[in-house]
Amino acid sequence: EALVAVPYAFKVLSEHLSPEADRSPAMRAVYGRHLPTLVYASRPWVVEHLPVLFPKDDVLRTGTWDGYSYARHDYSGIYDLLRPLYLAELDCYSDGNVTEVAHPDVLTFRDERTRHEVVRLIKQVVLACLLGMDKVEEGSPVGSLVTHPSVLVRSHAIAQFAYSLREGWAERAPQVVTQRAVAFWDQRIATGR
Repeated sequence: EALVAVPYAFKVLSEHLSPEADRSPAMRAVYGRHLPTLVYASRPWVVEHLPVLFPKDDVLRTGTWDGYSYARHDYSGIYDLLRPLYLAELDCYSDGNVTEVAHPDVLTFRDERTRHEVVRLIKQVVLACLLGMDKVEEGSPVGSLVTHPSVLVRSHAIAQFAYSLREGWAERAPQVVTQRAVAFWDQRIATGR
């Protein structure tokens, strides 16, 4: 474990996570970008620091998510850590705080930044589902996409499943991936929202 081998490095990493020491979203993005490496190097350190890596402060938390969106996503060993964080983040997005009415029956994202944040999270959750790391069930991030209160979140989730299948996911493991996508569609149709 790297924490034992190079404790000074993790001491410095911990110090920079303090909002009093560094409030830079760019610094948080570096942590997010290298989160898979940090999990590999010292999972216990990451588990201990998840609350400060993804704090309640919107700017700092978004900085970490932004960086993580550029990380290589093999998801092994990390999705289970972030699962509750995905749920909490998706809960932040309701139609009231992410949308505006463009025309009388047409909702759009309030701004490009919000659209990017929502689509990024949806993409990661859908890919985790297709990789078999999450199931379409109540209380899961994928399940929350099915019943999400925001019509934009639900519609983007549907589009992401379709896009992923069109981009060759079904060719990687046709029966398994197709079953996972069908499970999402079945739940979506059953909710009728």
